[in-house]
Amino acid sequence: MIIEYLEKLYAHNTVTLTDPFMQFMAQLLEDFGDEWVKRSSVCHRWSHLNDARLVSAQLADSVLGDLAVPNPLKRWAILRRQRNLFLKRAGCTSRTVQRLLSHYIQLLDALEPVLASQSFVFGQRPTLADYGLFGPMFRHFFSDPTPARILKNRAPAVQEWIARLWNCRLDELNDKPMPVTMPAASSVCGNASMRFHQNVEVRWRNGCPRYFPCCSIRFRGSLRRRLLNCRWGRPTPFPSPPSKYPPI
Repeated sequence: MIIEYLEKLYAHNTVTLTDPFMQFMAQLLEDFGDEWVKRSSVCHRWSHLNDARLVSAQLADSVLGDLAVPNPLKRWAILRRQRNLFLKRAGCTSRTVQRLLSHYIQLLDALEPVLASQSFVFGQRPTLADYGLFGPMFRHFFSDPTPARILKNRAPAVQEWIARLWNCRLDELNDKPMPVTMPAASSVCGNASMRFHQNVEVRWRNGCPRYFPCCSIRFRGSLRRRLLNCRWGRPTPFPSPPSKYPPI
């Protein structure tokens, strides 16, 4: 919705492709990055002990810095909560962890030859596909020590693309042509991702609860409740989509 709104305000700096099929593929890759790649990214962050300790310390300092409690206790509470929320409850178990971790390698291997020969996923201009993949790629894989080391050694062109997109100004790329051919990176949307979305659609059409229940954190004043009482809300059916999105 945000990009659609900005497209109307700054139509001259568009990231929307004119070809309907190409735009569909860009939207598919955007959704793939936002809904599927993030599962592998949080698995990497909270499965690797050194990464998990580093990020939990950063969260303890930034979120709970004003709490008069020993820092080791804050870090332990954050680590315990995040692992329970993003690993156990999100389906990252001893049976699935290696598969989720390997999705990152598969993604790098698919993107590296593409970005070694062109500036962005679809060509010389960024599209929805770039921004959808950028979220987990920058915030997790580029920033956390273990996946960042893999990124540097295995996919230097992808690492350069992350930095390029971070510093990109669309008004400086208006002279670049819009992509007209399908990128090889489209193959990155694998069977696991598509099966996940098919299962979500089937459950939604059958009136089932959300695929993953919502999480609401309730603060009750004490350290235990403030940090650890992560209460999963009662699953509710998907609401009917609005006929028209409200203005931003």
